[in-house]
Amino acid sequence: MISTIPERHCESELFHILSWGSGKRYYREEELHSNIIAWLFHPNESHGLGAKFTQAIFDRIKADISLGSDYAVDREASKTKDSRYRKADITIGNDREYVAIENKWNAKLGHEQMPATYKRFKSKAKNRRFTYIVLARSSSINIDKGVPHILTSYSVFCDVLRELLPFLKKGLPAMLLSEYVTLLSEKAPKW
Repeated sequence: MISTIPERHCESELFHILSWGSGKRYYREEELHSNIIAWLFHPNESHGLGAKFTQAIFDRIKADISLGSDYAVDREASKTKDSRYRKADITIGNDREYVAIENKWNAKLGHEQMPATYKRFKSKAKNRRFTYIVLARSSSINIDKGVPHILTSYSVFCDVLRELLPFLKKGLPAMLLSEYVTLLSEKAPKW
């Protein structure tokens, strides 16, 4: 069976890769979503939202995190010896706060992965207040209830983006984020 790429408003290769599991795939979907989300969290990126996205997400998930507009966003992509990606995480922090986001688009949390990841990031937080967020596409993700965390979904991110779209400058970032909202609406069901 041959599948065709759906018509979209924007001809971005990124969205074709995210939309379809076949054809050219340079990264896992989770890796690409992590890249987009890290870009959105970063206040100085070309999306023009500043820290609005970050604060809106933290407000929506009721996380008591106050970063202001002066913070760093990092992507951590660990590779195994055979060059396959093992993790796709996002960290956000300043001198007072440190937030680690474990992104799980399709993947499940492996046995003992959550405690190990929590411990690794908590040690990086040092003397800063630490918050661990698990971002999942499905509510059926296997969560270790003994690990302090905030569980949220891609549908929350989609809702926040919908609210922020009117604040975007016209042009490519607005077009891409509009497409991303469409994609999330199709691929990330409400919990």
